[in-house]
Amino acid sequence: MPAFAGVFSFELWFFWPHPVVRLKRGAVMSSSSGKSSSKSSRRSSSKRSSSKRASTKRASTKRRSSPTVVTPELLAELDVLHGFTNPAELASPFGPVNATGVIRAEPGDFQVNELPLELPCGEGEHAWLRIRKIGNNTAWVAKQLATFACVELRDVSYAGLKDRDAVTEQWFSVWLPGRADPDWSLWSSGGVEVLEVTRHRKKLRRGDLRGNEFRLRVRELSGDIAALEAQLAQLAKTGVPNYFGYQRFGRDGGNLRLLLGKRPPDRDQRSMGYSALRSSLFNGFLNQRVTGSFWDNCDGDSREGDVPLSDRDGDLPAYTAFCGDAALGRPTAALFGEGRGRLSPPETAFFADFPAVTALLIEEGLKLHRRSIWLPVVSLKCSFTEDSMELTFSLPPGAFATTVLDMLVDYRLGNAPVIQDDS
Repeated sequence: MPAFAGVFSFELWFFWPHPVVRLKRGAVMSSSSGKSSSKSSRRSSSKRSSSKRASTKRASTKRRSSPTVVTPELLAELDVLHGFTNPAELASPFGPVNATGVIRAEPGDFQVNELPLELPCGEGEHAWLRIRKIGNNTAWVAKQLATFACVELRDVSYAGLKDRDAVTEQWFSVWLPGRADPDWSLWSSGGVEVLEVTRHRKKLRRGDLRGNEFRLRVRELSGDIAALEAQLAQLAKTGVPNYFGYQRFGRDGGNLRLLLGKRPPDRDQRSMGYSALRSSLFNGFLNQRVTGSFWDNCDGDSREGDVPLSDRDGDLPAYTAFCGDAALGRPTAALFGEGRGRLSPPETAFFADFPAVTALLIEEGLKLHRRSIWLPVVSLKCSFTEDSMELTFSLPPGAFATTVLDMLVDYRLGNAPVIQDDS
């Protein structure tokens, strides 16, 4: 066995002095005097709300019925953004990778365990099932659950999407008001196993998770292992740039062009297409920050400085749950859209280079959101065998494990078998 074989681990805790900056939300309150005027006010408000909803629905329908106008400027911008779809090709604070290997040679080489925000209480009208799936995507499993339980698909919920080519464990909820559970042991679907069934008073909502725990195996590992170990030690202390992983952009970055067909894209294509556009803009801006070596700290919430993590977008509680005060003052970058907050001067300058893409996002009515550009890698442990490496670590919601791996290994994808039948 080579000299580098063995086991070592990093336990990650941070203490940074940055103050918490909380953005206050405003509230508008109104009152009316007299019973008659109160009813009139409510009727008027109801009419305005109905009119607004109808107007929004008409605008949404109009957008869906119109294909994207393709211009040379838009195509040129998409070509640039395509260069931001693979984090392995973007700037890294750890220098060039020093090792090569294979991931996902088998489904068990990539394991994900969802960390729930809360556990079910054991009673209520929602059945909660903890499910292990192999070679299936989350939406497909939800569809199978709905069919077996004889409920509408909207009555099946989950906290987040999990990898298809992996062994993953996560919770699903099924709304069964006034009904007993079906015999879940009779539910048979290839690559799916029900691990636990209980009840809860409320449904499982998107985003209701603390994060995910990962176990990754890299096979056929070769290269400068001593340099790899040094990068692991640095990564455990600093975290990594929070790039969106290659999965967000589809095969060869093809999701960037989902909106360009001659026919209007369907709902799923629109969602994936706009998500890919915003994510590639984010990656491009973060790549610029990492190149400038100022990606993991910020100047504070001044008009000329970065916008730090806050609970306005829900990131701060999730991050502080993982790494305590280390999350305070960490910078964010915009997921481009209109309204709700401000852009920093560097963001404004970056987005100005993509007028056609940003105009498309505004036309769709997408709202500005923010995402941390710093990703803490918590409880990192690593072990080596003769020709492989195994990593375990936890990440906050919305993060990509392959982004961590991109900082360490030049990997290629193996041939993990696909079990799912999409018919």
